[in-house]
Amino acid sequence: MKTINTALCMLRVISDHGGEISVGALSEKMGLDKAKVHRNLRALVEQRFVEQNPETKSYRLGLALVELAGVRLRQMHVYKIAPVYMTQLWDKTNETVQLSILRDGFLIFLHVIESTHGLRFSSRVGDRIKPYYSAAGKLLLAYQADAELESFDIETIERMTPRTIVDPEKLKRELRQIREQGFAIDNEGWITGLSAVAAPIRNATDEVVAAIATGGPTSRVSKDRLQEMRELLEATATNISTHLGWSQKN
Repeated sequence: MKTINTALCMLRVISDHGGEISVGALSEKMGLDKAKVHRNLRALVEQRFVEQNPETKSYRLGLALVELAGVRLRQMHVYKIAPVYMTQLWDKTNETVQLSILRDGFLIFLHVIESTHGLRFSSRVGDRIKPYYSAAGKLLLAYQADAELESFDIETIERMTPRTIVDPEKLKRELRQIREQGFAIDNEGWITGLSAVAAPIRNATDEVVAAIATGGPTSRVSKDRLQEMRELLEATATNISTHLGWSQKN
């Protein structure tokens, strides 16, 4: 059991390190000698969870993880339904559209359709970020039960931009406002020059299960444009939610 746990921790460290890491760096981060690291890597390579980059000799995540992730995504009802409606939204805005969920303290991107503009916001499926900064992250935090919200470390928020809300009480006020209004807006609080809006996706029991967000460079996405995008986004979220069994009567 300890060996399995070590191997799983290795996968997490590789992922958090940008998806590729040297044996030496992996050994240092995990506090293990290189011989033990090599043994675990060999087992992971054999099962295709990890592969070695032939050029750098570093190790990166393998295709077996992609295969398993694909199976898990296909099991998620929201993932089956959302992409069609996300494409329709993208057709109307030509700005990046993201589907994300909150898991284990992180915002995780499930599906991304990028803008075709040369200047655009990019993210990758599977990326994990802390939820305190983006519109989608704050929206999903806003719908957490009070007891669950206490488990998030909002006392030590990193300042990502000059506009990042780092004061815990101010963030809590914003989360309350988001819940009341039913959407979240990020105005350069996560990335300088990025404006975005997010709306909740609900299931048949009225639980918020995911967030859909869209946005782009502030130079292109003015306040009026963001308002137009918000209306389109909320209609998209409603369509997805309805197909998940949600009713506005809930």
